[in-house]
Amino acid sequence: MEYAIHSVNDIKVSASDPSITRGPYFICPICRAPVHLRRGRGKVPHFAHNYKQAKVDCELYFSIDAAEFYQKNNSEREAPYRSLGLYLRVLDENKPSMSWSLEISIPEPDVSIGTIRLPFALGGQRTIPISTIKSGGQRVRIPPGPGPFYLVCDNVPEGRWKNRINLPIPGLSTKDLNVFRYSPFSGRRLNDNSPFYWGRSYVLLWTISSKPKSIPSQEIIQNVPLRGYTSWDGIFIQLPIIHNKQVEKWLTGITGRSILHPPAELELITPMAENRLSDGSYVIQDGGEVNIGIIGEPGARKWNKISCYNSNTGVTKTSQREGSVPALIQLQLNPGRNDIWLDNDIEGNKSIIVDPNVSYTTNIPGISLFAMDNKTLQEFEVLLTNEEAAKLIKKAYEGTVTFTKVNIPSYLNIKIKWKDSKNEEQELNRLAQDEHNSAFEFEEKMLNVLNSLDKQKQSYFSIDAGVFGNLKFEPELNLNMYKRPDKGLNLGQKWRDRANHILNLSRALKNEEYTFIHKKVELSLFCERDQKLLTKIISQGTWPLILAPHCWTLLKEAEQIISLYSNRYGVNYK
Repeated sequence: MEYAIHSVNDIKVSASDPSITRGPYFICPICRAPVHLRRGRGKVPHFAHNYKQAKVDCELYFSIDAAEFYQKNNSEREAPYRSLGLYLRVLDENKPSMSWSLEISIPEPDVSIGTIRLPFALGGQRTIPISTIKSGGQRVRIPPGPGPFYLVCDNVPEGRWKNRINLPIPGLSTKDLNVFRYSPFSGRRLNDNSPFYWGRSYVLLWTISSKPKSIPSQEIIQNVPLRGYTSWDGIFIQLPIIHNKQVEKWLTGITGRSILHPPAELELITPMAENRLSDGSYVIQDGGEVNIGIIGEPGARKWNKISCYNSNTGVTKTSQREGSVPALIQLQLNPGRNDIWLDNDIEGNKSIIVDPNVSYTTNIPGISLFAMDNKTLQEFEVLLTNEEAAKLIKKAYEGTVTFTKVNIPSYLNIKIKWKDSKNEEQELNRLAQDEHNSAFEFEEKMLNVLNSLDKQKQSYFSIDAGVFGNLKFEPELNLNMYKRPDKGLNLGQKWRDRANHILNLSRALKNEEYTFIHKKVELSLFCERDQKLLTKIISQGTWPLILAPHCWTLLKEAEQIISLYSNRYGVNYK
C-alpha cells in the first residue's frame, strides 16, 4: 500500500516521503492492523502488513500467494521493457589494445507480428522479423555516431512494446566522455547521474574535442587503449579496490562523477530459512543463534556498525564492529520481524521473521496432481514422478476420483496424448515459453481430459514431462508404465541457486572452523548441470562448520529425488 496511518498522531503518511523512517507506529488505514515500511534498492516504497497480523478481509491485504503471483507475472511483463539502450562490446581483451563495437539492444517483444528495420545498422539496413527475436532480446551492431537512433516498425501491433521501441535512442556524445560499464558480454551505457564504483571496470569513449588532457600511468590505474574507429578513441580502465586520491581526482575531473565503494550485502547463513516471502524476507523458526554473512564484491565498502530493529518490541539494537568484508556475525533475534542493516544503509536491509510455529518442508520440483475421492471427499496431492500418480489415473478411469487442480511449474514443457470417444488420437502440448494465460488454459484443458477418462475406459492416456515424469496408462492391458528420465534426474533451478550460493560463501568465509563432509551419491543418475554441482560439493571435502548444515541439506534433497525412482526400477541407489 502507498499510504499508512501514523498511530501516534493519526496522520496519513506516504511511503515515498523520504522523511518517513521505519518504526512500530504505522497501521493500515482500513483494518488498523500493524504495517511496516518497505523500501530499498530495487524496491518501490510501500507499506505491508506485518507477518500474520493482517485481517484477511482487509481491502489492502495482499496475501503471500497473491504477492508472489503478482510479482512473478508483473516482472515477466515488465522485464522486456527495461533493456532498450546502447551497449559496448570489447574484443581482443588480452592484447595491447582492444577493438570494440557498439550495439543497440532490442528488448524482448510481447508480440509476434511485424518486422523492425534498422537503417543505421553496421553494413547497411537490417530487417528483423519480430517472431525471430528470442527471449532476452537481441543485439545489433551499429557504427558509432551521435544519433539519435530510431527503429522503424512495420505492421507491429499498437501497445506498450511498440511505444517503447519507437522512442529515440541517444547516440554518443561528442562533447562529453561516454561511460560504459565493462562486461565480457557487452556493458550498458551509464546514466548521466550514475557514479563509479571502486573495484569495477569501465570503458570511456571520446572524440578529439572531448579527449582527456592526460591519462594516468599503469602504476596508478590499470588501463588499455581502444582501437578500431578513426573518429573515436577510448580506454578500458580497472579501478583499484581501495580508495586512491590520484585516480579519484583524475576520473572525477574528466567525468564529473563521484566514485563510491560498492555496498556490502547481508545474507542469512544459518539457520536455513523455512520460507521466503514475496518481499524477500526470510522466515525462520528459532532466532537464538542466527549467523549473518556480510559479503561483497572486491572494493566493497567497509562498515562500522550493524543495527537490528524488531517490530514487536520497537527497539533498535546497534553493535559497533570492525567492518571487514567478508565477515560473519552471530545475532540473537526476537520473535517477529527483524530488519538488519549496516551503518546507515537502511534501504539495503535484510528482513528476517522469527516464527516458532513454522516448520521446514522440502519442496521437490515437479508437476503436482490434486484430486478428491468422490465418496469420502478425501483430498490427494501427488507428484507426477510418484507411483501414486498412476493409481490416481486408474481411479479416474473407474470414476471414483475427480481431479481438482494441476500445478505445473512455468519452466516445464509437457505433452499429453489420449484417444477420444471416436477412438481418434488427441494431443495437448504446453511449452514453457507460452504466455501466462495459455498456461492457465492448458491446466484447465488437462483437468477436463483427466476427468473424462471414465467415459473412455478402453482408450490409453499418457503424460510426457521429460525429467519431471513420464506416465503411460493402457487400461485394456491393465498396464501403467513410467519412463525413466532419459536426460537424468533434475534437482531444479532453486536447488542449483542454493548450491551455487553455498559454494560461493565457502570460498568467501575466512578463519573459520572446518568439518569434513563425505557422501556417496550416484552422479550418473542426474542431468549434466546437477552432476557438475554435486561433484563440486562432494569433492570439496572440508567445509566451514557454519555451512555444513546447508551442505548436508543439499545432499539429502538429492537422495530424496533418487529414492523416488529406487522402487520404480527395482534398484536401491542409496
